Amino acid sequence: ILNSEKGFPIENNFFIDQKLRPDFDRNRIAEISRLAISKAFRRRAADEVIYSEKLVDITSKNNVYKKDRRREKLNLTFGLYSCIYKESLKRGLTHLYAAMNDGLCSLLSRQGYIWHPIGPKINYHGWRRPYIADIAENTDATRNNFRILDLI
Repeated sequence: ILNSEKGFPIENNFFIDQKLRPDFDRNRIAEISRLAISKAFRRRAADEVIYSEKLVDITSKNNVYKKDRRREKLNLTFGLYSCIYKESLKRGLTHLYAAMNDGLCSLLSRQGYIWHPIGPKINYHGWRRPYIADIAENTDATRNNFRILDLI
């Protein structure tokens, strides 16, 4: 979401501590809204086995499947964020806003994404906190982790 007369949804729905928010040109910031993954992707062929009414012996494959599925979701999440940063650089943005739960922020930080909290948690589609990220800080931090950024 780019700057508009209405302001950013995060600024309209969260308390933003101005002391924690860096100074920036409002036309060079964007807000990441919700990330959505298509139902077609989430319901792949392997899922049909799990939800099938047929008796299928998957006990030996169950743990492998769970680990693969978790890794797949993480790769998808990190890939989406990498693409967001790539597009942000292309558009000349300097910062990104996002409202997320602390768990997602922690997960992203383990892969080098740096998000700074700028306000308290509120119950907004679940417990979320407003964060801000510096594009340059994150590009430098993630370049070694995600080869997709090398395509920039």
